[in-house]
Amino acid sequence: MSFCKEWLDKHLDALGDVIVRQIADYNFQVGLAAWIEQDFATAFESFEISAKSHPIAQYHMGCMLFSGRGTSKDYVRALNFFKASAICVPQSIYSLASIYREGAIGIPQDKQEALQWLNIIATEDQETAAIERDALEKTLSDEQILSAQQSAQEWLKQYPLWNQWIIWTTAVDSDLSWKNTDNSRGL
Repeated sequence: MSFCKEWLDKHLDALGDVIVRQIADYNFQVGLAAWIEQDFATAFESFEISAKSHPIAQYHMGCMLFSGRGTSKDYVRALNFFKASAICVPQSIYSLASIYREGAIGIPQDKQEALQWLNIIATEDQETAAIERDALEKTLSDEQILSAQQSAQEWLKQYPLWNQWIIWTTAVDSDLSWKNTDNSRGL
């Protein structure tokens, strides 16, 4: 067997993942540009392609499906996109809490589930989430509160780095911000 064939066999999956991420990033950028131009149908199509592997695109898909921008409203699909992106996008967790707290067509109100998500997002010093959590707890039994707290703890154990992806990408973007601010030196 040739060296090239051995190398390809060993690394093809990783190369495929890189290519998928690059395509997702490209489509995400196209989606953002379309969103800014208020071409929501194009934004939706682009986010849908990139949502296969791009958590922020998944979050935007959830928002668009929930609001009906660029597509018809589909609360159940929106909920699924918010769940898919929750381990990387804190705003998704807040969206999940809101949906479960209020309920929507096809999604029954579940205050205990809402409390679970508010407990998770409140761990990140989200004052609004903590205030909403405290208010919601007043409407639930002690058993429901305890169950929601336990569910939140289990989720946090399963996804201990749940918010690190967004922090890492923000740090990378801020490290590169000098490229866009100092054109006087030809950078």
